[in-house]
Amino acid sequence: QKGQERERERERSMRASFCPLPQECVKVAVRVRPDLPGEEGSDKCLEVDEDAGTASLTKTLRTDRSGRTTEDPCGGSHTYAFDSAFSERATQNDVFGKVKPLIDSAFDG
Repeated sequence: QKGQERERERERSMRASFCPLPQECVKVAVRVRPDLPGEEGSDKCLEVDEDAGTASLTKTLRTDRSGRTTEDPCGGSHTYAFDSAFSERATQNDVFGKVKPLIDSAFDG
């Protein structure tokens, strides 16, 4: 857990170094949509850490109908950092509550 906290702080610090005046920076949020009907229970290759604001593509193995196991086409493991990240469990209110100040700021000019 301490390692995860250090990693989150490192990512926040790195993002802050790119934009010394946060009120003038572009903010990026990502939201993973919930499964559509028929997708429930399918293999997942994306993990979201809402606290860290990251989304990670992960390698998974799939077994086809013939019983052969192959690597998922999601490719290698990669982590992407955002100002905010929302998992498929996030509600519209969760997202709006987080981005509302940004929207208000944009309209204020």
